[in-house]
Amino acid sequence: MQFFRIFRIFRIAKIGRYISVLDLFKRVVKKEKDSLFITSLIMLLTIIFSAVLIHEVQPKVFSMWWAIVSLTTIGYGDIYPVTIAGKAIASCMALAGIAIIAMPTGIISAGFIQEINKSKTKCPYCDKEF
Repeated sequence: MQFFRIFRIFRIAKIGRYISVLDLFKRVVKKEKDSLFITSLIMLLTIIFSAVLIHEVQPKVFSMWWAIVSLTTIGYGDIYPVTIAGKAIASCMALAGIAIIAMPTGIISAGFIQEINKSKTKCPYCDKEF
């Protein structure tokens, strides 16, 4: 019977219907889905490219794990390059990771601004927005 207690978590999902911010976020993601898809595709291709590139330089230790950790700027430090070529590739990939993480953040932020500006209303008496 304790296994079924985990389904209590689904009650929390019902709260989401009443929160307007989640609705706003849903509208933004739906509106910007094409841009977010392209950004995700670029991120995936960059991860694969960097994993293949670093594997060519140092094949014994590097893998897709390193590429994901480095490009998402987590950097656990469990695997790190020791050769000059590996360090150069890792530096370039770290900078690319910052740009890749910034792209969807900017897209979603711009979408929020557009949706919020769209929802502003004017006062019928003085024509000021509120």
